[in-house]
Amino acid sequence: MSVYNLWDKEMNEAKLKTSLSSDWVFHSPVATPRSSSPPSRAGETIFNNYIDIIHSESNLSTEAKQTEPLDRPFDFFDDEEFAFGINLLNNNVACVGDNITKLIQMAQEPWPDNVKLFQPYEVEQILLPDNASCLAVQAFLKMCNLPFEVEMRWNAEFMSPSGRVPFIKCGAFVVSELEPIVQFAANKGVSLCGRLSTEEKAEMRAYMSLITNVLVNAELYISWLDNDTYNAVTKIRNSSVYPWPLGWLQTRAKRNTVAKRLKALHWHDKTLEQVLSDVEQCCNSLSQRLGDKDYFFGNTPTELDALVFGHVFTIITTRLPCRRLAEVMRRHEGLVAHAKRVDERHFKRP
Repeated sequence: MSVYNLWDKEMNEAKLKTSLSSDWVFHSPVATPRSSSPPSRAGETIFNNYIDIIHSESNLSTEAKQTEPLDRPFDFFDDEEFAFGINLLNNNVACVGDNITKLIQMAQEPWPDNVKLFQPYEVEQILLPDNASCLAVQAFLKMCNLPFEVEMRWNAEFMSPSGRVPFIKCGAFVVSELEPIVQFAANKGVSLCGRLSTEEKAEMRAYMSLITNVLVNAELYISWLDNDTYNAVTKIRNSSVYPWPLGWLQTRAKRNTVAKRLKALHWHDKTLEQVLSDVEQCCNSLSQRLGDKDYFFGNTPTELDALVFGHVFTIITTRLPCRRLAEVMRRHEGLVAHAKRVDERHFKRP
């Protein structure tokens, strides 16, 4: 092929590309994820107006664009499009503000009668740490005289916004774990610690943190790292609601997750004796604070009483191959009596 032929071919291709680019106008008959119009008539009208403005201004010459002064920091085509964008932005901000206001108002409404508390199955699935947390939340709601209904689901932890159980569904709100639920009830004007002073509230929070850092970690250690308990109880109960091999995979993944958490908290490498020693010290502190009183802060219960009840009652009533944790707890008669007192007054078990 000669040089002239190559030159002719390149010129023809350039003309073809130029003609194609000038004739091409994109009008997609099918809505795509990136260009789909809004479902409502009003939204469709706004969307079409915006597209018309873009197409009408896209034919501006290059010279006109160069001579147009840049008075604004954004590259809008003209005042009409600029006003349209500002109006659309204001409408969106107003809509978000209205929704937030409605949510705040709903959060402050009285406690409804159709609240549901979701947790795993008690008979065949729930484990020691989860059972303690569920009992603590139930005790708090009963102490506040707030109506609720327990609903058991095999996938409760995956339904929870935090991945932990229990959680409650109250109208449009889904709240998980004890402390967020306590705060949620406080927003509705229901609280167990309203009579406490600032110092007493701080002390209560410190004891609740102690329970979370010691008793919860000890329950996780016994359930997932103690081989006898893991093989005889945890592995069987956790995988009972899943088909094989999903149950085996899910249990293994959860054990690895718990192990990583305990490693981060420097509990993974502890011996059983060290774990029981920490539990003993925690129980001593709680027993000294309780003393001879019915509850930790006087004659009426608080969130601390609900939390202590959940863990103490679960530990002394759950049968595990490793019974040493329950033996440590039973040596503190004041805590055991406190758990029985809460159970009799608020749960009224037959």
